[in-house]
Amino acid sequence: MNLRIAPGVRLQATKSGVRSTVGRNSAGAKRSRRVTAPRNAAPSSKLDSFQSGLEGIQAGLELAAGVMLLVDHASQRRGAKRLAADSARAAEMLTTVHLEHFPVASAPVAMVAPRRLLRLGRVNLDEQALLDADHEFEQERWQALCRHEPSEVIAAVDAALTDNASLSACIDAGKGEAGQYVTLVVHYPGPEIVTGVVQVGAKIRPRTEAEVSALYRRAVASTVIATAKEALACAPAADEAYVVVLRYDVRGFLTKGPPRLDAIYAGALNRRVLHMDWEDQDPYTVILAARAACLNVDRKGRFKPLGDQADDDLQLLVEDIAATSVEGLKDRSARRKFTRSESREKMLLQEREEFRAICVCPGCGAIAAHALREPTLGEPDWATTIRSCATCRREWAQC
Repeated sequence: MNLRIAPGVRLQATKSGVRSTVGRNSAGAKRSRRVTAPRNAAPSSKLDSFQSGLEGIQAGLELAAGVMLLVDHASQRRGAKRLAADSARAAEMLTTVHLEHFPVASAPVAMVAPRRLLRLGRVNLDEQALLDADHEFEQERWQALCRHEPSEVIAAVDAALTDNASLSACIDAGKGEAGQYVTLVVHYPGPEIVTGVVQVGAKIRPRTEAEVSALYRRAVASTVIATAKEALACAPAADEAYVVVLRYDVRGFLTKGPPRLDAIYAGALNRRVLHMDWEDQDPYTVILAARAACLNVDRKGRFKPLGDQADDDLQLLVEDIAATSVEGLKDRSARRKFTRSESREKMLLQEREEFRAICVCPGCGAIAAHALREPTLGEPDWATTIRSCATCRREWAQC
């Protein structure tokens, strides 16, 4: 019997004994241990024969145990490499959001109804009338965007931001000292979204504090620029986008009081961000050079709440948003927690879900960079990563 246990590892059992082979034969990396019974020497008694048989069985079991250890070690290394690869892929997704291209809005084009053969190639007047009415409506919206009417601009930009991974919204539009503007608010998670592992040679290790801080700065900068680009692409008359990044202070969760929502960045980016060559530009340097840029970074490069450094208008904006957000956060934290068995049952019934760095929890709807772990026995075969929600403890699979 010749059994392939793992890549490069084989277990062979014959009448003469049991042996294992590790590595390729052509490379010469072959390790074997043969257990044989003497053929010519007749046993002195049945006891000796029985004892030699037990020794052969024991040696075979020891060999099989050694082979299983090799298989387990190889499996752990494959799992560690896969986890490190997922962590690197999540980091790349978080720091390259600004590279997405957003087409700039343009004037609507009049449509012509298709010609019908049954009508000798003529245009249906009723269909054309509907198309003309739609075009007239879109033309009015376009003219309102060109006039930078706040209600129309806010509706258009807010609709474009609804599919963003980070919770984003357009809350204001108007004309200021620097021209016409749109004000955008982004709810961004804390540094825990970039904590992960990196592969160093054949081993993996957690990211250091310095690596987490640098990666988090790049992720915030990428999101700020992407949000400004999308808003300016939707608002053709806007001269700049004022972006405010809000984050819950983690220290608030460790106290009995409600978590504190505070701003960690604010700045105005003009329309040049739509035409920059981002292969040669550092996103973090760009948001530092933005007009009215305001941020608080400690000596280790970590974002800190702006607090009193923010002007009166920004502090009032944060207070208003915090007043409407705390109640929703309390309701979410009071929801039921999923057990491991419940998560596994739902996991086996779920459809395939592609890996995303920031994703929606199917249990409570929380949008965050949920924790990663390696799939185990009894979970979907197609899964490469299992995500875990800290809010409701729900787990689900991604590939």
